[in-house]
Amino acid sequence: MLLTVLSQNWRRPAAAAIYGDAPIRGHVLPLDNSTLTRWNTPRPSLTAGRTVFTYSGELIGTPASAALAIVLKAKEQAMNIANQWMNSISLRRRDLGLGALALGAAATLPQPSVAESRAEKLGQFLKGELGELKDLKDDVKEEVAYLLGMECYVYGFPLVMMDVTNGVLTATSKSGEYKAPINQFGRIRTYVSPDFKDVVRISVNSLWSFAVLDLDKEPLVASHPDTKGRYIVLQLMNMWTDDFGSIGSRTTGTGAGNFLLAGPKWNGTAPSDIKDVYRCPTRFAWLLVQMSAAGPQDFPEIHAPQDQLQLTPLSAWGKPYTPPDDVPINPAVDLTATPYDQVQLMTGEMFFKRLALLLKDNPP
Repeated sequence: MLLTVLSQNWRRPAAAAIYGDAPIRGHVLPLDNSTLTRWNTPRPSLTAGRTVFTYSGELIGTPASAALAIVLKAKEQAMNIANQWMNSISLRRRDLGLGALALGAAATLPQPSVAESRAEKLGQFLKGELGELKDLKDDVKEEVAYLLGMECYVYGFPLVMMDVTNGVLTATSKSGEYKAPINQFGRIRTYVSPDFKDVVRISVNSLWSFAVLDLDKEPLVASHPDTKGRYIVLQLMNMWTDDFGSIGSRTTGTGAGNFLLAGPKWNGTAPSDIKDVYRCPTRFAWLLVQMSAAGPQDFPEIHAPQDQLQLTPLSAWGKPYTPPDDVPINPAVDLTATPYDQVQLMTGEMFFKRLALLLKDNPP
């Protein structure tokens, strides 16, 4: 079981765990007595590898009612250490690790407290407000850089992951089931195979269609047919994996409709036959379409409305338009490993260079 807590300056958590009915997000800490030992254990060198520890022992199966007491005890221990640390001007590398632990623990407190005040002071110190970074010892500087680097990695992971996945999903000259060029629909005709690992496991109660969108030059018009009451949802997701729109049964109905999908640069006027406009804050986006299927017997009936899904550039709206079927394939795309594995194999330099490039068109 992992206890995960979210420090207040983290925009996106490293992980999320649910203990009983209470979700707690953020830094990953094992819920056992080895937590502080692990933070205190000296590393052999400044460049030694760090390991993410997990725990799956005696606490599994503990009633949810006991979780709060465990969390509060961890907070108390962490804040005692943090308080001692703040009283000393001589910092060691492991002290910063303990301070980070205290920050994460204090952030889970349900209301303002003395502990939160201490956490705020620790946060100010780590930001340099209580001391100049140049005055710190080299190993302490390295630890500060590492802690900040971890936050930046976790924050940027969705963006880099999405970009790598986009490359893999669009590495084809024409639309198919599991791949489709940019701004074209891929249509999966059966329940998704468990061997498909380019994205996380997809549900098996619907037939899926998908499109990777580039909204830089102009908006796209997404059109779906009347599904005659069959459940449908068109999920719109930006490059940070945040939803920016939902079209279909729950929001706009199952009747046919045309919807304008616009990027951050567009400031025009939608055509009169557009039902609604959805603005994406990033250049690239995903459009994920689900049509409910009770079983394989429903597949033939769903294929027809799948075929009627359309993406049309705004400049071609109202004119005959056929998506190209000879799109050049980027030879630099790696098709030998899953997107997740590709990101995991990146060096720090590779990851942060890619993140920096993506931030230009896909701001937070």
